[in-house]
Amino acid sequence: MSRSSADADIVYLVFNDQGGLANLGYDAPPGRTDPDEIIDDIVSGKYDEPRRVVAFNLSEGWARDVSLYVRVACSHRARFERHAGHVAGVELN
Repeated sequence: MSRSSADADIVYLVFNDQGGLANLGYDAPPGRTDPDEIIDDIVSGKYDEPRRVVAFNLSEGWARDVSLYVRVACSHRARFERHAGHVAGVELN
């Protein structure tokens, strides 16, 4: 899938539950502009308790909660991997 230059301006943060009500940490490695990488990391278990994914586009001045999109994509990916002989579980609140 080709990505437009506008897509390259979007950075994704994964908010991970680190125990307790006010203990949400986030992960934002440099260059995290590909939602497929985020989905791969969640499905592979990189995050213990992913709770929210937010997309930021600073050049256009917006931020969006994309947790539902990511949850659906992770579910589809996990289902595909189970059919391919892998087991993966994903839960975003």
